Amino acid sequence: MRQSFLNMLKAFDRALSRLYLRLAGDRPALMVFMVHRLFPDEKAVEAGDVDPLERLTLSQFRLFVQFFLEQGYRFVSEEDLAAGLSEEGRYVMVTFDDGYANNAEALPVMQEFGVPILLFVSSQHIREGKCFWWDVLYRERYRQGVGPDRIVEEALQLKALTTEAIEQKLREEFGNKAFNPEGELDRPFTEPELTSFAGEPLVTIGNHTHNHAILTSYDNEGVREQISKAQEAIEEMTGIRPRTISYPNGNYNAAICNCAREAGLRFGVTVDSRKNYLPVVAGTDKAMRLGRFILSGQGKFLEQLNLLRSDIL
Repeated sequence: MRQSFLNMLKAFDRALSRLYLRLAGDRPALMVFMVHRLFPDEKAVEAGDVDPLERLTLSQFRLFVQFFLEQGYRFVSEEDLAAGLSEEGRYVMVTFDDGYANNAEALPVMQEFGVPILLFVSSQHIREGKCFWWDVLYRERYRQGVGPDRIVEEALQLKALTTEAIEQKLREEFGNKAFNPEGELDRPFTEPELTSFAGEPLVTIGNHTHNHAILTSYDNEGVREQISKAQEAIEEMTGIRPRTISYPNGNYNAAICNCAREAGLRFGVTVDSRKNYLPVVAGTDKAMRLGRFILSGQGKFLEQLNLLRSDIL
C-alpha cells in the first residue's frame, strides 16, 4: 500500500513537472549535479563489489549531457562561476565526489561535448590508495549475505562517527586487507593519475577534506585540520590550490562554512536538492552552500531530469 502511494506521488510529480515546463519553461539558474562513479553497465551495479550509490552508468551520463544540451543549457566550469554568470542563462555544473579512478571514464564524453567537471578528492585516500569505508562495508556485508537495505541502514549509523573511528571499527571486524582495492571501481586515483587528470583542460580539482570527514562529526579544530590538510596535499600533488569544497555527505553548518572560507575556499557545494538562482558571488554565504542534485541512475531517467529542471521542487 505504501509503495503504491509513493508511486502515485511520483507519477503526479512527473505530470506536474511536464505541465510546468510547457507553460512556464525553465527559470534561469545554475544546476549543480553530483556523481560518484560511472558503472560500465547494470551488471556491474548489481555485482555487490562496491556500494552502488547512485547506480549511474556511463551511457546514462552521456544521455544526461545530451539532454541538457538539447534543452539549451550551457555546461560551466568553476572558472566560469568565479568570473560571474549572466543572470539570464541556464547552466549546469558537473561534479564528481571522492576521487575514484573510475571518473577518468567520463573523459571521452567530456571531450566530445566540451563538458567541464569539478572533481572533489579526499587527499588521504589518494596518497594511501585505500578504499572508501562505505565500499568496504558494502562488499563485506554483501558477501555475508546481508541485504542492501540493512547495509544502508548500518552505513547511516556509522556516519555519526569520525572517519577514523569508522575505519577502525571496520578494520577490527574485517581486517586491514579489506581496505585494499579489488578493482577499477573501488580504487581511488593514484598520485600520478590525479596529476595527469588534473592537467586536462576540462578538469578542475576541488577539496573533499583529507579523509572524507563528515565535518559535523568533528570539532572546529578537526574541521580546520581536515580542510587545510586537503588544501596542502592537493596543491602538492597537482600544483592546484582548490577554490571549492564539497562537504562530505553534504553535512555543513555556518561554522564549517566559515572554516572553509578561512582556508581560502570561495565556493562550497552541498547535497541540498535545489537550483541556484543567480547571481552567485564568490565567498558569500550563498556561494558557500550551493544546492546540488544527486544524479541517479534509478527509475525513469529522462523524467527525473525533467522534474529536476522544473521549478516545482
